[in-house]
Amino acid sequence: MALASRPKKETQRIGIKKSKNMLYSGTSLASAESLTVPLVQVVVLSADIRCAECQRRVADIMSRMNEVETHMIEKQQCRISVCGRFRPSI
Repeated sequence: MALASRPKKETQRIGIKKSKNMLYSGTSLASAESLTVPLVQVVVLSADIRCAECQRRVADIMSRMNEVETHMIEKQQCRISVCGRFRPSI
């Protein structure tokens, strides 16, 4: 089976235009890894919370802590998950 010859279409070249104001900073992956990033950690605590009052008290205490970003109380699984920027103890 012979293919019909078609005229070739002229394709438009796509290029990246570089701005003259755009300078390469010369950073490498090694120097990017040395940047300080805020530490966000998740701590899972085992807690047997039996009543709604205890759950409310734990939620109230967690909401007052400065380092805590989010917390989740799972009554059925008997655990509390706390997410925040905690300073590592040395």
